[in-house]
Amino acid sequence: MRSPMIRIQRTQSPKRWRESHSRLAAAHEAWRNSLGANNEWLNAEWFYHRSEESYHRLCLAADETLPESLILAVAAAKSGASAARRWAEMLRDAGRDADHLEVVRWGERLLAAVDDQSQECSEYLTELLTDAPLSSLARVEALVERGRLYYATDREAAALMDLTEAIRTDPTISKAWESKSEAIDTPISISVDAYLDTDDDAVGQKVLAALDELADLLGYEGPIDEQTFRGSIWRRALATLRGRPSSSEVRDRLARVERALVLSSLEMKIADVDSKTASAVEQLIVSLTNVPEACLRVGSLLVIKYQDVSGPIIVARSLSVMEVRALERYPEIQTDPKRALQSLAVVADNILADNIDLGFDVTARDTRSSEES
Repeated sequence: MRSPMIRIQRTQSPKRWRESHSRLAAAHEAWRNSLGANNEWLNAEWFYHRSEESYHRLCLAADETLPESLILAVAAAKSGASAARRWAEMLRDAGRDADHLEVVRWGERLLAAVDDQSQECSEYLTELLTDAPLSSLARVEALVERGRLYYATDREAAALMDLTEAIRTDPTISKAWESKSEAIDTPISISVDAYLDTDDDAVGQKVLAALDELADLLGYEGPIDEQTFRGSIWRRALATLRGRPSSSEVRDRLARVERALVLSSLEMKIADVDSKTASAVEQLIVSLTNVPEACLRVGSLLVIKYQDVSGPIIVARSLSVMEVRALERYPEIQTDPKRALQSLAVVADNILADNIDLGFDVTARDTRSSEES
């Protein structure tokens, strides 16, 4: 706790209070910068000056400085429970000394989430993700870190939800892809479904061949249990795991394909992906050229094409555990590409609201139930 004399100065000499905190904040910033950027948050001296700088800036202008301090709380959490706890203490002390209730509340709230017994910061990060005015980058970093912590404590489904949200927010974050690839289990079989708004068999076969090639690239053989409905082309099928690859091999393949699909759909350069994967993804996207609307699914990956006023839109994304379950129950969602994501979100929310057992040990196994076959 800071000296009560500090608060006396705030009430009796506001000008001196502001000048003092402004000067001290600048001094700690200069001392921090003089240390360089090696292991910043793990460097005790650097952390001390960063904390003191933020304390003085909060005392000087809490309303303006609090959002930045909460963003920095994410960085502290990435360094471990001890750093997160000290950062929360700083917030509480600054709020008390500046007589700013909101800062005090944030300090106490974060301290309650990472007390002396805490070994990790998942609850602390949950508090920040729930209410803090985080920047987009800070939110992604918080999701990735919480996802990593969830996975480390055997909460794989929750980890996948966080990492999937992080990737949807910013698909260029390499750490999110790496952490997600570690959290994905290896399903024995996966769905290889396609809805194509065309009755042109030649065009349809090109798309299906490209989709099956993508499944093959992931290490799955098929299609099997194939059902095809005409009018438009609506195929439901499975592919089964080929051989006995290690879980890490399958996870790495899926991460590469997912990243290539997402970046390709955003018309971004496909970086850090091997040429075979990049070529297979490009082939799939090109095969959709003469298909007005489509919904393709390979395992937990979904590719959608629909028409907008601006022209054709292609969206690629990874499905959460609940979304996979939603498609298993209501595969017809895929037959309306333009509304598929909206319908998927509604059904997934209803599954959660109805408290249907998703089995949080479930790893999105894609084998279809007998009543759907």
